[in-house]
Amino acid sequence: MFKIIGNVQGKWPRLPKRTHKNKLVSSNPSVIAQQGKFGIQVDQIYTSTKLDKKSFSQYKKFVDPIGLEDIKIHLQDQVPGQMTVIHMDTARSENEYLDNNGQPLSEKQRRERLVTCFIMLDDWYPGQVMLMGSHHWVRWKKGDIMYFNWQHLPHGTANFGHNLRPMLFVRGIATDKFRKILKSKSKLKFKV
Repeated sequence: MFKIIGNVQGKWPRLPKRTHKNKLVSSNPSVIAQQGKFGIQVDQIYTSTKLDKKSFSQYKKFVDPIGLEDIKIHLQDQVPGQMTVIHMDTARSENEYLDNNGQPLSEKQRRERLVTCFIMLDDWYPGQVMLMGSHHWVRWKKGDIMYFNWQHLPHGTANFGHNLRPMLFVRGIATDKFRKILKSKSKLKFKV
């Protein structure tokens, strides 16, 4: 399943500068293997930036309206020429999510409880595309919130345009509020 669940609007913070200290590099063995099969290195797929406490709180208020608990967010930029081949993700969470006994969630528990959404941080430009299953997503607007069933949906992205494609990668635990939003027949608007 792939769905644009809403658009969040407000005064967005400036994108933080990427430094050696806040640089995130994918360590997901399944993604590395799937990209590597075609000779694509991790630095060729996208650029991720870890948010410091101040940036996290600035962006968190844009994520809160969708009703996820224990959210983890980071920026994911794709510069012209970067791309990911169509791939499937494993339910990795770097042991950030724990069960009631303080133990890391199992793969099965992660697949049942964790939700992934993307929030676009700029309007779409020609040459930018996201593939979710067999659907090509283009023409997004800044603030659009996209949910996809990462557990079962092959996906990939490419930027063969001339502009940076920034987005917020959001992961959290599904709540009743989120499930209600997901069932909505229309694209919701959230003001922050």
